[in-house]
Amino acid sequence: MRAAVSTFEERFCASTMGRMSAATRSRLDDLVAEEAGAGEDSAGGGGSFFTGEVPEPRSETQALTAR
Repeated sequence: MRAAVSTFEERFCASTMGRMSAATRSRLDDLVAEEAGAGEDSAGGGGSFFTGEVPEPRSETQALTAR
């Protein structure tokens, strides 16, 4: 089931990214960086937040221990 969800998300993101212009992706990266603030992960570091890669969901145990 996870593989199917992962495949869907990868294809969805790739399809969405393929329809956006470079200027649109750049502006979205800027918005994410502004929203993230200085203390959290941002789109900086030369990479794009909108890479089309979706992180693996955390398990309930991981989510509870991260608090």
